[in-house]
Amino acid sequence: MSLVFKCFIFLIILLNCHICQTSNISRIKNDNGLQEVLKKDYHSFYRITGGYRPSNSTLAMYVVSIRKRNRFSSIYQHYFGATHLCGGSILSPTLILTAAHCLVFEGRKARASSLEVVAKTPKRLEKTSVTQVLEISKIIPHRRYSSKRFPCDIGLIKLKDEIKLDGKWAESIKLPDNKPTAYMNCTVVGWGKMYEKGPLSNEILYVSATIFRHSYCKRVLPTFGGKKICAGDLLYPERDSCQGDSGGPLICDVSSSIGFVTGIVSYGYGCAAGYPSVYTNVFSYLDWIKENTGTSRKLSLNFKLISCAILFNALLFYEFL
Repeated sequence: MSLVFKCFIFLIILLNCHICQTSNISRIKNDNGLQEVLKKDYHSFYRITGGYRPSNSTLAMYVVSIRKRNRFSSIYQHYFGATHLCGGSILSPTLILTAAHCLVFEGRKARASSLEVVAKTPKRLEKTSVTQVLEISKIIPHRRYSSKRFPCDIGLIKLKDEIKLDGKWAESIKLPDNKPTAYMNCTVVGWGKMYEKGPLSNEILYVSATIFRHSYCKRVLPTFGGKKICAGDLLYPERDSCQGDSGGPLICDVSSSIGFVTGIVSYGYGCAAGYPSVYTNVFSYLDWIKENTGTSRKLSLNFKLISCAILFNALLFYEFL
């Protein structure tokens, strides 16, 4: 290859790079929302809609990544974390709490074999020595869930194997003892998109949110109602949960060093669009959770067996009279 030809190729490459750079700058200039983010804080460009990375990420141990299971994972091993769909909260070593819309697609419940749960991975794209990739034995979306207005947006995932809880990388979170109240300070944790239609975050991020009064939520959100919570930040509307945070926890009473999964990320009107996001009110579904974790069903079955035994003995006693 002659020297002249090499120089010609080099000039073409330089010209293409300049065109790409100019195009990207033009795209940013035309994106008013992105310009505002860049003006306020350059680093927030890399963070979920006004979120932050705490120096001590203690809440991350409660959260798992729910992913589409890749049958060809050995081929695409360099893309670990690319199939992230939703977040979820660890209730026990084999039980995950999430949103129903993370488990139902086009009106049909997902097959257990089509999804997987990844625990102990604060960085979505990084598989460490402690990371656990777990298969699912059963998927339980609420039977009254609908994609229209998102009622009963709650679901459970039962795992084939246990998450090894260690209090550092993975731990179960407590269910709420009381109804959520207005003006409670809470935190959303997840790997959601860093801005509307943007990329998912690699590192797990936090977003602060305050629960609003029910009356305010109904006034500003046309589909709000029922067993839901709305939360956000009126002073800083750029702080919000976004796509990819769905199913993850709204953790309240964090200052008590315990924290409760008060809400489940359900839906919103865009990301940081000036409207509060909507969360499933977990307290309203405590009975449903207990019914679907096996405990209540076993008690109910035992009660039926005892009742049958009493009735049978009564009939025998009547025969002998």
